[in-house]
Amino acid sequence: MSDLSNTESSEVTVASSDGINKLIVNSDGTVGSRLYDGAGSSVAKGQTTMSGSLPITIASDQSTINVTLDSVKQTYSAAFIGLVPAATPTDVFTIIGSATKTIRITSIRVSVSTTAGSGILTNMNLVKRSTADTGGTSSTATIVPHDSNNAAGTAVVRGYTANPTLGTAVGPIRAVRYAATNAAAANQEIFIEFGTRPSQTIVLRGITQQLCVNFGSTTVTGGISNFNIEWTEES
Repeated sequence: MSDLSNTESSEVTVASSDGINKLIVNSDGTVGSRLYDGAGSSVAKGQTTMSGSLPITIASDQSTINVTLDSVKQTYSAAFIGLVPAATPTDVFTIIGSATKTIRITSIRVSVSTTAGSGILTNMNLVKRSTADTGGTSSTATIVPHDSNNAAGTAVVRGYTANPTLGTAVGPIRAVRYAATNAAAANQEIFIEFGTRPSQTIVLRGITQQLCVNFGSTTVTGGISNFNIEWTEES
């Protein structure tokens, strides 16, 4: 049970039966208090050992709080430079999922030039497939881990110089009307990013799922293309 004592010149104190002051009203009207947990132990305020403190606010003399936007997810990139597609290209650039990891695609960059005098317009589609392409003529890109401590990448990235037999399409994810410039001019780059808003990245599960850059069989005279892709791999 608490008791209330008063001294004319100093303060009013509210104390519990254990004799510890819980609330002090000073003579100038200010209030001083202590915080206690359920077991009756005093709780520190402010910056101290986390397990024994109750943060109230960030003070003006707060020491530096470091914030990093760098992800700890194991991340990989692959690229093709100067890939020559088929004359009437379909799937030119693909990434195939993994038997052991979940692949989450975060970004793709594409640029294409042509020897056609004034350039050409083509439809570039980003297509997700439930079965992988087969046949055709392709090369496999080198997978580069963003951190040398990452495990070896398990996705497969291919660039096609002769069209493959297309796998089953789930559907187009992006459709772009693309102006391929003359090879002597600066190329326009398409940059597509996923997962930066409250939305999902493009996810590939298993070795049959695939994401493809497709040019819709538009004739690309003397085409030269660059492709870049970034993804993460998770168990």
